[in-house]
Amino acid sequence: FIAYVFWASLIAGVALTAICLAAGAMPPLSRRHLRVYAVMGAAGIALPMSVFAFVASKIPASVLGMGVILTPMMTYALALALDLERFRARSVVGMVLGIAGVLLVVLPETSLPEPGMVGWVLVSLIAPTSFAVSNVCAAYLRPPKTSSLAMGAAMSLFAAALLLAAMTVQG
Repeated sequence: FIAYVFWASLIAGVALTAICLAAGAMPPLSRRHLRVYAVMGAAGIALPMSVFAFVASKIPASVLGMGVILTPMMTYALALALDLERFRARSVVGMVLGIAGVLLVVLPETSLPEPGMVGWVLVSLIAPTSFAVSNVCAAYLRPPKTSSLAMGAAMSLFAAALLLAAMTVQG
């Protein structure tokens, strides 16, 4: 499953880098930029997409899709915990209702095709959590005046490099 995510990341990174090159806006390569690309490539692409690819055959696609919609809620919760966002009762109520809705689908015995899928659903929650970490990192770590195009190209290439290392370790 890692190979699928590797190829998607590599092709996206090469394509975005070609667009950067054509636009004359290559990703900056300072130490700070490289650190941000590595963190965001891991948290925003390599880890969550690998988790999705891994659990995709183990749970229904609709349940997997539900995990994606948890990303904004998890981002808000993380930003709130790190004092990057202010407390808003309406947002917290929305977050609680969203999580309750997901639990209504996942927890009852008749909701999933097999009760044993609950563990895989919990594993799939690593992905939206990782996306939330990436979102907070983008707000907190992103170097000023770095274009989204350059960030996307470098993040994708760093994700591909991390995934290549993972595949190498796996043989």
